Amino acid sequence: MLAHALLAVLVLWSLPAAAQSAAGTAAGAPAAGGALNATSYLERFPISPPDTSSPRATIESFLLIMQEAERLWVGARGSLASRPGSQPNATEQRAIALADVLLHKAMEVFDFSRIPKSSLEADSLVAVLQFKEILDRVALPDLGDIPGAAAGTFADAKAQQVLPGSWTIPYTDLTIVRQEAGDQIGRYLVSARTVDRIENDYRIIVNNPVRKDEGVDLFEYQRRSPGGLMPPAWFTLVENGPSWLMADHNGQPVWKWLGRLVALIVFVAIPVLFHLWLRRRPLPDGEAARSLRRILLPMVIILCIYAFRHIVREEINLTGSWTFAGSMVTEVIIWTVAAWSVYQVSNALSAWLLTSRRPGTEALDVSLLRTGVRVFGLCLSVLVLGYGATQVGIPVYGVVAGLGIGGLAIALAAQPTMENLIGGMILYADQVLRVGDLCRLGTLTGTVEMIGIRSTRIRAVDQTLITVANADLVKMQIVNLSRRASIHLHTVLGLRYETTPEQLREVLRQLQRVLADHPMIKPDPRVRFIRFGAHSLDVEVFAYVATTAWPEFLKVQEELFLTFTDVVEKAGSGFAFPSTTTYLARDPGLTKDGKSAPVREPAHTDA
Repeated sequence: MLAHALLAVLVLWSLPAAAQSAAGTAAGAPAAGGALNATSYLERFPISPPDTSSPRATIESFLLIMQEAERLWVGARGSLASRPGSQPNATEQRAIALADVLLHKAMEVFDFSRIPKSSLEADSLVAVLQFKEILDRVALPDLGDIPGAAAGTFADAKAQQVLPGSWTIPYTDLTIVRQEAGDQIGRYLVSARTVDRIENDYRIIVNNPVRKDEGVDLFEYQRRSPGGLMPPAWFTLVENGPSWLMADHNGQPVWKWLGRLVALIVFVAIPVLFHLWLRRRPLPDGEAARSLRRILLPMVIILCIYAFRHIVREEINLTGSWTFAGSMVTEVIIWTVAAWSVYQVSNALSAWLLTSRRPGTEALDVSLLRTGVRVFGLCLSVLVLGYGATQVGIPVYGVVAGLGIGGLAIALAAQPTMENLIGGMILYADQVLRVGDLCRLGTLTGTVEMIGIRSTRIRAVDQTLITVANADLVKMQIVNLSRRASIHLHTVLGLRYETTPEQLREVLRQLQRVLADHPMIKPDPRVRFIRFGAHSLDVEVFAYVATTAWPEFLKVQEELFLTFTDVVEKAGSGFAFPSTTTYLARDPGLTKDGKSAPVREPAHTDA
């Protein structure tokens, strides 16, 4: 219903009488029956946007909207002031609501493209009120002298061809420009450059006499009062309190500075105290629980910032450059903390994936999924930062270009990191390693605990944690011991040289039988006499143990080795050990005829 009432007011522009009245009075007050006439056209004109088809239509539309909004605002405020301490009645609430809708409708005649989205609501209202006060104090020409038809004509594209691309109010820099791009193309709007200088122009002209107005400075009233067009009941305490509360300081009443200071202290203290409380709490056992706990503080910070911003904007109602500065700071903090939260959520999810499933029991590689979630979380947090940058006024194309240039800079300056990332992708693609695998990497043997974006963690057999960069890991010779179908048993038994051929044959037969009868030895084991060693007769034992578990293999190997010892001893032989033979002889010298004397049989000893 309120929207219909607003649109009915705007229908006045389509009436020649209304346009003629506005032209005759140089944008003076509308006819006394204007509001009543608007009501009569509710059904006939359900929608009617501001006419911005020409410079004249834009100026006239704005003045008509603001005159009706001011009438509603001043009337409701005066009615409420006649009943101190009471709440607005239904009529007053309706009038204020309609005035608020009208003010938002007046914003449509401005080009607010340069105002960041984070402060658009507050800054646009301030610009509308200040522009109204400026027009009330400058010498506007007759509306008939402004290019274009009267408001309500809604000139088409053909009629606009004869209009200038822009028009400036005489003796000012207030310019109305035809939009040449975007969804506002063809509309005459108060230029973005004019919007930028409205605040300075208002400060210059605010002390000039009012030419066409009831003498009420709507912006001044809005600047000194709390948020909203109708002051809350508690504001009477400020108005009736010490006079210094309403005194100006840096363009704002003192009570607003005090309110902002109190709100700042409260909403900074809450996250600080919450952080101290978290530090006193014991850490959860699981990595996923610890990651979720890290999300709590960012959430509290974001909630406190939103509460602080609501109080400053809606309850305290700081205006002007202080609103812009506060909005920028809070918006930067919100989106930075939001990006941090997104990354922490991805860490919590990746930790949950790692702990909720046992590696190797499912087809999906949990480690790959965990790393993928972390990379996705990192990319998403960067996108959140980029979107936040657009909210504080940085153009989206600049953000995208900055991300591209930043990515190139990272690729060049952090080349080792990129190599590690690509190395990790190669490991996943080749599937040479998985979490839980027992591997031998050069001289290092251990169990893979995590394959990350930059490095791989390996738990060595002595329980030390070793971190190997992925770029180095892909260059190593990787022996994946966990991928064996069986474990190779290979040893060489050295028998004494005193072993007779029959004893050796018996040892070979018995060793072959032991291997063939053992349930853990795969078929076709091999036992062969392979060589005469330096100190022993070497017998090679070659077999495969049907297990992939190293502890079980060691158990089977121990059992077989003890059995081999029994076999060798029962055959009457023994194991050789390194030994040397020393021959001792006496040199008989030479005979009388100069020939060598016969050599005596030497005695020898084994060492």
